[in-house]
Amino acid sequence: MQFRLNQVIFIAFTGLLLATCIYPVNKLESTDGTKQYFVVEANVSDSLAEVLLSKSSTSIKSSTALNITQALVYLTDKNNNKTLLSEVRSGTYQYLNPGLIQGETYQLHIKLKDGNEYESFPEVLPLCPSIDSLFYKYDLKSNYPKGTSERNGFNVYVHFKDSEKDGEYYQWAWKHYEYANYCKINIDPAPPYAEHFIQCDYNCWDLKTNSKFILLTDELKNGKQLEMLVERVPYSTIPVQYYLMVEQRGITKNAYTYFSSLKSQNETNGTPFDIPPQTRFSVNIHSVSNPDEKIIGIFNLFSSRKKLIYINRNINIPDEDPYNEQIVVTELEGCPINCKTAPCVESATRTTKRPIGWR
Repeated sequence: MQFRLNQVIFIAFTGLLLATCIYPVNKLESTDGTKQYFVVEANVSDSLAEVLLSKSSTSIKSSTALNITQALVYLTDKNNNKTLLSEVRSGTYQYLNPGLIQGETYQLHIKLKDGNEYESFPEVLPLCPSIDSLFYKYDLKSNYPKGTSERNGFNVYVHFKDSEKDGEYYQWAWKHYEYANYCKINIDPAPPYAEHFIQCDYNCWDLKTNSKFILLTDELKNGKQLEMLVERVPYSTIPVQYYLMVEQRGITKNAYTYFSSLKSQNETNGTPFDIPPQTRFSVNIHSVSNPDEKIIGIFNLFSSRKKLIYINRNINIPDEDPYNEQIVVTELEGCPINCKTAPCVESATRTTKRPIGWR
């Protein structure tokens, strides 16, 4: 893609969380600012096993967690067969396509390099129905001013059939990819401190994931056709085709209880520091070395189904202004050798890997 140095329209993504582990359990620091907790963010499915290990911050003013490296992380099934996860980046352990079977029992095991050991309770991999349809509808919130991201949007819904089985629990996650227009910002050392945006030296995509809990139980809805709002996409002209990959998950009762409690507390109090101990500590992970140790996080074992949708935002809405955030990129003058491109650095919010179904 040719980078335009005169002006580039860029949709800015801020406050992004980890690509797969989208819930901020690693921000639940001790309210007295002195105690650290072992944090486990384990999302294990039939298509991907990913575990993030860290220590919570000791500062009440900081949400920075300390990644735990060189740990031994693996899954076992009922026959004690092991699936070993590899550390793909600092504190992140993965195994692609672990081949887990719905209805079978699995357990997570963790051994740190200091010798401390942890394990989850055995959990049964739940069933997950297919997404029958994924669609969107234009929606106007007239109480917001024109041109703001909240006023005009497209509500995205999933439609699926719940099974006849009682006690099923669902969770949704999504990913949005957008082509990265630049990979580095140079700032002049003297006033007026102009910013120079440097193009990527190869294909590069920014990644955004949902940061809110999207949960549902089939209580009083067992066996019915169900519909769920999973995201609201702002009306904008850039990009016209908005990429959204939606993942529907069948989760365990333990995970549903844990996430529901965190969701309720966060929405009520507005800060993770107000979350009481009975909701902030893990319900299905314990320390083998020290049974009294409190642990933050969850072993979220789930099966999933995914569906891709492109949202066409190139529609004419009379008397309405689209929401666009612009960054003006100045011409780069007097640039040192080799600084006119920058590498795309692989991270939880940026990738060189072409997204599935990318147009």
